[in-house]
Amino acid sequence: MERKITKYLEDWKNSTDIVPLIIDGARNVGKTYIVLHFGKNSYKNVIRFDMEKHIDLDYEFEIESNCDIVINKMQSISNQEIISDNTLIIFDEMHSFRKCLVIAEFFNSNFPSQHIVICGSMFASEYKSFPIVRRFAKFRMKTLFPMNFEEFVIAMDKKDYLDFANMNLEEDSTLGMNLHQDSIVSTNLDILELFYKYLLVGGMPTAVEAYKSLMDLDYVLAKQKNISNTILSDIMKYLPFYEHKKAISVLNCIHLQLFKENKKFQFSYIKNKATSYEYDAVIDWLVYARVLYKVYKLYTNATKEINLKSLSNFRLYYNDVGILYEKFGISEDAVLKSMHNMEKYLAILMETHIINIFIAKGYKVFYWNDGAIYNIDIVIIDTNNNYIPVECDIITSTTKKSIKKFIETHNSPYSIRIITKETLTETNVKTIPIYMLHQF
Repeated sequence: MERKITKYLEDWKNSTDIVPLIIDGARNVGKTYIVLHFGKNSYKNVIRFDMEKHIDLDYEFEIESNCDIVINKMQSISNQEIISDNTLIIFDEMHSFRKCLVIAEFFNSNFPSQHIVICGSMFASEYKSFPIVRRFAKFRMKTLFPMNFEEFVIAMDKKDYLDFANMNLEEDSTLGMNLHQDSIVSTNLDILELFYKYLLVGGMPTAVEAYKSLMDLDYVLAKQKNISNTILSDIMKYLPFYEHKKAISVLNCIHLQLFKENKKFQFSYIKNKATSYEYDAVIDWLVYARVLYKVYKLYTNATKEINLKSLSNFRLYYNDVGILYEKFGISEDAVLKSMHNMEKYLAILMETHIINIFIAKGYKVFYWNDGAIYNIDIVIIDTNNNYIPVECDIITSTTKKSIKKFIETHNSPYSIRIITKETLTETNVKTIPIYMLHQF
């Protein structure tokens, strides 16, 4: 399946100053697949080492002073010749950022022209612990996220939908005003229908591939359950045994917390008298593993600095809408037809999707409320350091009055409106069709 990160990999390969590339990302987002696919199309040899199986090789980089011995051992294990700039070496299943730096330094010092990719997850906590080393170490780092809607559409062989929408966006500076006119209404409805399917399938490549092969949501749900089970396996493998039940309890209550009018994560939903002291460590681990995203409440002072009070007020979101849908335990028809108050499910899926998109694009994301009247579920900090409120016509918990209040109190130069249906243009409002948000 085509992924946008392929262009990044091509640029890295063709750069004049090649350095080891570290690819971070949650489990099941397709790191191994995309790197192997790229390697087989771009190099004479591709050698992959599963570092969970080759623990002895892991230690060689730290203790062996003779670099030729290490290279010979790698060739012996893989039964392949390492040809300088025409062999891609992949170190997979790495879960220690410190060890990634050791491997990067080994090749930088001894074989600077060798093309090295290191894939793994759970780097985030260690990454922050090496600020000085990071400054001097030579490497690139890229995070791979679940497939966005654009990648999903291409995987479904419907790229012409997006080409058509792009053409109309280029012709219309209001971003979305003409998308519902008679000449294109049919195509627009087709894109929306496909987008709603994406909200249920999600962006994990195995789920997308399953949907493409059979177009059966029950088959997709089975794949999503397998993905959830790999998360449970990682919990059992990497967390102390006394934290297992806590981590699973947190995961099982995420969607329940988002159904509340006040979506702030409350520990009492896990069990009676539960405290942050008990659960902070497992929540941090789930965030570092990129299973969950932590969105803090926005508090600002007169200088627009984020107040530390926000650290105890946060919401948790899954890193993929498909995994969230699997937790609902309801049918596809129930969500898509919005029957029997199912619009709440659709709104939570939409909110999770929007937050995932902004985070993947590198924006800092918050929520905001005054504790009484006003509430905004999504606020981003744009590239000019402005606080920008975001609304969506499906998410009714964010009101126009709240948007207006936020703009007044935070001097926001504009707001963002994400739409699924026709809307009027307004001054200082950037209107974006939900299926084109990946281009923002």
